[in-house]
Amino acid sequence: MEALASCKHPRHDQLTKTELMDQSLEQWRPVVGYEGLYEVSDQGRVRSLSGIRWNGFKNHIFQGKILKPQKSGRYCHVVLSKNGKTKTHRIHALVACAFLSDCPGTRGRHRGEYHVDHVNNNPLDNRATNLQWLSHRDNTYVKANRTRNLEGQFV
Repeated sequence: MEALASCKHPRHDQLTKTELMDQSLEQWRPVVGYEGLYEVSDQGRVRSLSGIRWNGFKNHIFQGKILKPQKSGRYCHVVLSKNGKTKTHRIHALVACAFLSDCPGTRGRHRGEYHVDHVNNNPLDNRATNLQWLSHRDNTYVKANRTRNLEGQFV
Protein backbone atom coordinates (compact mmCIF):
# COMPACT_ATOMS: atom_id res chain seq x y z
CA MET A 1 0.00 0.00 0.00
CA GLU A 2 2.86 2.37 0.75
CA ALA A 3 4.18 2.01 -2.81
CA LEU A 4 0.87 3.21 -4.26
CA ALA A 5 0.76 6.25 -2.00
CA SER A 6 4.26 7.29 -3.04
CA CYS A 7 3.18 7.58 -6.70
CA LYS A 8 0.78 10.41 -5.91
CA HIS A 9 1.61 13.96 -6.99
CA PRO A 10 4.70 14.85 -4.92
CA ARG A 11 3.02 17.89 -3.37
CA HIS A 12 -0.57 16.62 -3.30
CA ASP A 13 -1.19 17.75 0.27
CA GLN A 14 0.39 21.16 -0.37
CA LEU A 15 -1.52 22.17 -3.52
CA THR A 16 -2.85 25.74 -3.48
CA LYS A 17 -6.35 26.68 -4.60
CA THR A 18 -4.95 27.96 -7.93
CA GLU A 19 -3.09 24.69 -8.52
CA LEU A 20 -6.25 22.71 -7.79
CA MET A 21 -8.12 24.82 -10.36
CA ASP A 22 -5.33 24.18 -12.87
CA GLN A 23 -5.91 20.44 -12.44
CA SER A 24 -9.40 20.94 -13.83
CA LEU A 25 -7.72 22.31 -16.97
CA GLU A 26 -5.78 19.09 -17.42
CA GLN A 27 -5.06 18.25 -21.05
CA TRP A 28 -5.63 14.66 -22.15
CA ARG A 29 -4.09 13.03 -25.21
CA PRO A 30 -4.21 9.46 -26.55
CA VAL A 31 -1.47 7.08 -25.41
CA VAL A 32 0.69 6.28 -28.44
CA GLY A 33 -0.07 2.73 -29.56
CA TYR A 34 -3.25 2.57 -27.45
CA GLU A 35 -5.39 5.18 -29.22
CA GLY A 36 -9.07 4.79 -28.34
CA LEU A 37 -8.20 2.72 -25.26
CA TYR A 38 -6.15 4.98 -22.96
CA GLU A 39 -5.29 8.66 -22.52
CA VAL A 40 -2.52 10.39 -20.59
CA SER A 41 -2.67 13.89 -19.09
CA ASP A 42 -0.11 16.66 -18.90
CA GLN A 43 -0.27 16.20 -15.10
CA GLY A 44 1.02 12.63 -15.35
CA ARG A 45 -2.26 10.74 -14.90
CA VAL A 46 -3.41 7.87 -17.11
CA ARG A 47 -7.03 6.88 -17.72
CA SER A 48 -8.78 4.12 -19.59
CA LEU A 49 -11.66 4.98 -21.90
CA SER A 50 -15.11 3.38 -21.79
CA GLY A 51 -15.98 0.88 -24.50
CA ILE A 52 -16.13 -2.77 -25.47
CA ARG A 53 -12.88 -4.65 -24.88
CA TRP A 54 -11.50 -8.11 -25.47
CA ASN A 55 -10.31 -9.52 -22.14
CA GLY A 56 -8.59 -12.57 -23.60
CA PHE A 57 -11.70 -14.72 -23.47
CA LYS A 58 -14.67 -12.60 -24.60
CA ASN A 59 -15.78 -9.04 -25.33
CA HIS A 60 -17.15 -7.13 -22.37
CA ILE A 61 -18.31 -3.57 -21.67
CA PHE A 62 -15.61 -1.63 -19.87
CA GLN A 63 -16.15 1.52 -17.79
CA GLY A 64 -13.29 4.04 -18.08
CA LYS A 65 -11.37 5.17 -14.99
CA ILE A 66 -8.18 6.83 -13.77
CA LEU A 67 -5.54 4.11 -13.42
CA LYS A 68 -3.71 3.73 -10.12
CA PRO A 69 0.04 4.00 -10.66
CA GLN A 70 2.35 1.42 -9.17
CA LYS A 71 5.91 2.00 -8.12
CA SER A 72 8.73 -0.09 -9.52
CA GLY A 73 12.20 0.99 -8.47
CA ARG A 74 12.34 4.79 -8.66
CA TYR A 75 9.58 5.22 -11.24
CA CYS A 76 5.80 4.88 -11.40
CA HIS A 77 4.22 2.68 -14.01
CA VAL A 78 0.84 1.49 -15.21
CA VAL A 79 -0.17 -1.75 -16.91
CA LEU A 80 -1.96 -1.23 -20.24
CA SER A 81 -3.88 -3.89 -22.13
CA LYS A 82 -4.59 -4.28 -25.84
CA ASN A 83 -6.08 -7.29 -27.65
CA GLY A 84 -5.86 -9.41 -24.50
CA LYS A 85 -2.14 -8.69 -23.96
CA THR A 86 -0.79 -6.55 -21.13
CA LYS A 87 2.36 -4.47 -20.99
CA THR A 88 3.93 -2.29 -18.29
CA HIS A 89 4.74 1.33 -19.23
CA ARG A 90 6.52 4.00 -17.21
CA ILE A 91 4.28 7.02 -16.82
CA HIS A 92 6.97 9.59 -17.59
CA ALA A 93 7.60 7.92 -20.96
CA LEU A 94 3.87 8.02 -21.83
CA VAL A 95 3.65 11.73 -20.91
CA ALA A 96 6.80 12.57 -22.89
CA CYS A 97 5.59 10.79 -26.02
CA ALA A 98 2.22 12.56 -25.84
CA PHE A 99 3.23 16.09 -24.83
CA LEU A 100 6.88 16.76 -25.67
CA SER A 101 8.10 17.38 -29.19
CA ASP A 102 9.14 14.29 -31.10
CA CYS A 103 12.05 12.49 -29.52
CA PRO A 104 15.16 13.30 -31.56
CA GLY A 105 16.32 9.69 -31.19
CA THR A 106 13.44 7.83 -32.83
CA ARG A 107 15.11 7.40 -36.22
CA GLY A 108 18.49 7.13 -37.81
CA ARG A 109 21.79 6.62 -36.09
CA HIS A 110 20.64 8.19 -32.80
CA ARG A 111 17.73 5.78 -32.37
CA GLY A 112 17.30 4.75 -28.74
CA GLU A 113 19.98 7.12 -27.45
CA TYR A 114 17.55 9.58 -25.82
CA HIS A 115 15.97 9.36 -22.39
CA VAL A 116 13.24 11.25 -20.54
CA ASP A 117 14.76 13.45 -17.84
CA HIS A 118 12.91 14.73 -14.77
CA VAL A 119 14.04 18.37 -14.58
CA ASN A 120 13.55 18.63 -10.79
CA ASN A 121 15.15 15.18 -10.32
CA ASN A 122 11.99 13.82 -8.67
CA PRO A 123 11.08 10.59 -10.48
CA LEU A 124 7.53 10.73 -9.08
CA ASP A 125 6.80 14.16 -10.64
CA ASN A 126 5.56 13.18 -14.11
CA ARG A 127 4.05 16.51 -15.18
CA ALA A 128 4.85 17.42 -18.80
CA THR A 129 6.43 20.70 -17.66
CA ASN A 130 8.94 18.71 -15.59
CA LEU A 131 10.08 16.41 -18.41
CA GLN A 132 12.59 16.86 -21.22
CA TRP A 133 14.42 14.70 -23.76
CA LEU A 134 18.14 14.27 -23.12
CA SER A 135 20.71 12.19 -24.90
CA HIS A 136 22.13 9.32 -22.86
CA ARG A 137 25.41 11.22 -22.55
CA ASP A 138 23.76 14.47 -21.41
CA ASN A 139 21.47 12.64 -19.00
CA THR A 140 24.42 10.92 -17.35
CA TYR A 141 26.32 14.23 -17.10
CA VAL A 142 23.33 16.21 -15.77
CA LYS A 143 22.46 13.66 -13.08
CA ALA A 144 26.04 13.49 -11.84
CA ASN A 145 26.39 17.27 -11.62
CA ARG A 146 23.07 18.31 -10.07
CA THR A 147 23.50 19.83 -6.66
CA ARG A 148 21.12 20.69 -3.83
CA ASN A 149 20.64 24.03 -2.10
CA LEU A 150 20.30 24.42 1.68
CA GLU A 151 16.61 23.45 1.57
CA GLY A 152 17.50 20.19 -0.19
CA GLN A 153 16.05 21.23 -3.54
CA PHE A 154 17.95 20.66 -6.79
CA VAL A 155 19.44 23.75 -8.46
